[in-house]
Amino acid sequence: MLTALTISSLKAIEVNPSKERLQPQRGIRPYLFRGDPRKLERANTVDSRDVAVELKILTEPVSYRHFLDVELIIFNQSRRPIMMLFPDTRRIRVTLLDDKNEEVLLSSPERAQPIPGTVVINQRERAVFRSRVYLPTDSRVKPGIYTLKCSITSYPYIFATREIYIK
Repeated sequence: MLTALTISSLKAIEVNPSKERLQPQRGIRPYLFRGDPRKLERANTVDSRDVAVELKILTEPVSYRHFLDVELIIFNQSRRPIMMLFPDTRRIRVTLLDDKNEEVLLSSPERAQPIPGTVVINQRERAVFRSRVYLPTDSRVKPGIYTLKCSITSYPYIFATREIYIK
């Protein structure tokens, strides 16, 4: 039995944020957004109401001489994909706060490479960011109850907190 294969050629039409149709030109790389940079900034803005944030601690019980594995889950609740832009390789910022709400420990920025990146979260999907924070053995972190705050580096208004007990 023979089946016929039909191939049709489609001509791509580029669309910029102003919804104006641009005809493709030979020899020029296509760009998704041309024109107004404010429209590009608005397209890349992440609304905190569009995401659900969950913080998980993967290593328990926590001891002040060990490390802390943290997982931050971002779930896209909106009807459109969310694009997150990052200036370097760091994706999340982990902070340990004491009972006076002062920073006791901050995840180290030395490991970040100056390589920009992008994370796209489609609608009704999630992105998982993991980090390992080493707890120092000095006097800053003593046994007690602390607040763990984990946020997205480029979007500090997207965060989750959780109380932890350090033995």
